[in-house]
Amino acid sequence: MGRICIFVIYDDKCIVYKYIKYILEDLKRNVDKLVVVCNMQSVLSGKEYLADADEVYYRENIGLDAGAFKDALCQYVGWDELVTYDELLMINDSFYGPFVPISDILDEMKRRDVDFWGLSKHLETKYKKDNGDWNYVPEHIQSYFLSINKKMLSDGAFQKYWENMPYFSNFDEVVEKHEKYFTQSFSELGYRYDCLADIEANRTSNSSDNYIQYSYIPYELIKERNFPIIKRKAITNYTLYIRTQENIRKAVDYVDKNTSYDIGLIWEHLLAKTDMTTLWRSLNLTYILDPCLDMDLPLSMNMVVLVIAEHQNAVNRVCQSLDDVRDLVNIHVLAVNEDIKKKYENNGYKTSLVDSAAKKNDILKMISSDALVLYIRDLDFDHSREREYSGRSLFFNRWDNLLDGKEYIKKINKVFVDNKNLGLLLPPYQIHGVFFENTYDMWGEVKDDVLRLCRDLELIFIPESSYGPFAATDSFWIRGAVLKRILEEAEKRDVSIDFNDTIVQKALIYIAQNYGYYSGVVESKEYASMAYTNLQFYMQVIGTSDKKAFDKPQKVYDIRDDIYEGAIADFILHNKAVYVYGIGKMAEKYIKMPDRIKGYIISDGQKKPDEYKGKPVFNFSEIKTDDDTGIIICLGNKNREVVERLLIQNGITRYISVGD
Repeated sequence: MGRICIFVIYDDKCIVYKYIKYILEDLKRNVDKLVVVCNMQSVLSGKEYLADADEVYYRENIGLDAGAFKDALCQYVGWDELVTYDELLMINDSFYGPFVPISDILDEMKRRDVDFWGLSKHLETKYKKDNGDWNYVPEHIQSYFLSINKKMLSDGAFQKYWENMPYFSNFDEVVEKHEKYFTQSFSELGYRYDCLADIEANRTSNSSDNYIQYSYIPYELIKERNFPIIKRKAITNYTLYIRTQENIRKAVDYVDKNTSYDIGLIWEHLLAKTDMTTLWRSLNLTYILDPCLDMDLPLSMNMVVLVIAEHQNAVNRVCQSLDDVRDLVNIHVLAVNEDIKKKYENNGYKTSLVDSAAKKNDILKMISSDALVLYIRDLDFDHSREREYSGRSLFFNRWDNLLDGKEYIKKINKVFVDNKNLGLLLPPYQIHGVFFENTYDMWGEVKDDVLRLCRDLELIFIPESSYGPFAATDSFWIRGAVLKRILEEAEKRDVSIDFNDTIVQKALIYIAQNYGYYSGVVESKEYASMAYTNLQFYMQVIGTSDKKAFDKPQKVYDIRDDIYEGAIADFILHNKAVYVYGIGKMAEKYIKMPDRIKGYIISDGQKKPDEYKGKPVFNFSEIKTDDDTGIIICLGNKNREVVERLLIQNGITRYISVGD
């Protein structure tokens, strides 16, 4: 008989997305039986996308995808049926694509005459872990896409492998105890393997320099190495600590421009599952435009400029910026008082008196969904020295990056036309002078208020990034369709929206994300040049300071680690008793003086070992603290914030946090 495919799906919100429908439709054309295993007990949305499956099974996410394959092979389908097929495909949902027909992939691999194969492989390597130990990684086929031929499928050793496989508890276990050794186990039995992509082209003479190629060079693999997919982790895993991010953006753009694959399938899923700040960084969603380059571009979208006019001393500067574009766009000034209104009217601008957010929103609602809207505020040019400097810099940041002449806004228009899922363009954060805190505290004091607003709007995706929004301002370009959707959804739920409100500004990129649009930063060429120079100076100050205080840092994360380790040593010195909250990778990495630690803490309800690093382990409820007791939180960002709230709720304020 022909070919059977087992396809595994998992989503923490029990949703099936369209990119999966695309894969299943193509698989159905190339297999005799398509079995889908959902690692969730039900599908709440998107069940219709499973219509091509011959059989669908639902289970708890026990053992992750390896557990699903085990149950499908050993129970749902069973060996008696499986051995009647000539080929078994085992595929999970962790990639976008394929960007070529699956039939082309199957035909090519059939010509290679091997017993099992995948789309990619990891070359043999070794690397040093945080604790100093070396970890050896044998060459292996990466298990998100596996093909097994009849000979191997019928071998009792293959059946025994899956029958005896335990249900792993986390991803690292799946890799360490299954993926790494599956290839080696069956290769040693004489079975031949290969992968579709030309991974060998990047093999290094020093095996310790080999790496996961689909994560770090997806553009090269797709364009030149016969790799027909993008792994989701290549986009969502932030790897700037070891390389620049250009490969990811280039890979996505290449797929968009050079294949028939609908890039909207990728955006739909990314925007539903990934924090917008992570996407901005990974995909480099910053657009640098040259206002001086005349490209004779048409305006494909009507443009509306709404000026929120609040300060008389800004009228002349604002009018200078508006005069250059007044014959190209529709300009409407919304003045807060009659005096300001008259000044703009005297300069020939349509002006309305708007003294409340409700009146302003009434005007916004009348704008066409097809328009491109600039919502922009003026500035108070106070003539005290500090405020004058600040005001000039802020005006430059806001107006030059959003409205730097005719040719500039034509280019902004083209960016929106070329990027259908782009909903917002914002100027970058100010980081000079007193604004430096924007580099490390983008939430400010309003994170809880932002999350509350997101819940009030009933958004599906709630922001996760501990760093906060990559940009937040009272001035931005926005699609009319996004603007209307925000106002309509807020009105339905009786939620107040004022774009001058810091809480709304911090939430804006996440609101647009939930409506299917990503956001980006826009900078003029002049501003970007200046900003790059400034950033180089700031990094030189930070790096030089670290070198003087510690040792020569090799990477930016070395500076972070130096700061953490110094803070931990000082914290231990100034507290009579110290506990560490966490017994995972962070504790392993940062606790260099375990003899000074009284014990380790894990949250109530978690399985508790008796000790860790020779010290007792306690559940949180077992700990008794006083004014001389401190806690070091060594957890990832998401769990760290939960524990910080737990400590504060229990009156514990003597703590410090370290983590990624």
